[in-house]
Amino acid sequence: MQITLPYPPSANRIWRAVDGRVLLSAEGRDYRRRVNAALIDQHAAIGFVPGITKPPTFDWWFTIEIDAWMPDRRRRDIDNLAKPVLDALKTAGVYRDDSQAVRLVATRRGFEPPNGRLVVTITQSEMEYLP
Repeated sequence: MQITLPYPPSANRIWRAVDGRVLLSAEGRDYRRRVNAALIDQHAAIGFVPGITKPPTFDWWFTIEIDAWMPDRRRRDIDNLAKPVLDALKTAGVYRDDSQAVRLVATRRGFEPPNGRLVVTITQSEMEYLP
């Protein structure tokens, strides 16, 4: 499965502490809605529609590759890129839990102002879970 997604907000902006609880911010909720919309818009190409069909990786271990085109030239830590994307795909029902991932690759590809984009490829992994 390959999907083009919007560039996520910073991982530091997705969560908010409110009255001693950690909650998903409005920006985080909006990003998850945009990921779900992207999955629905591209469903013909990926063979998966959130809430309607099960993705091919639903009960399997998987590898996820993220190719990122940054929205601008600011310095960013590429390791902060994965968590918002993995969580949004889980919420959309692409897989049950991101603990099913056995391999994660994030690659900075260049710049694409003003919004950037991600191309995310999810493939079933041959690797079995090792306790």
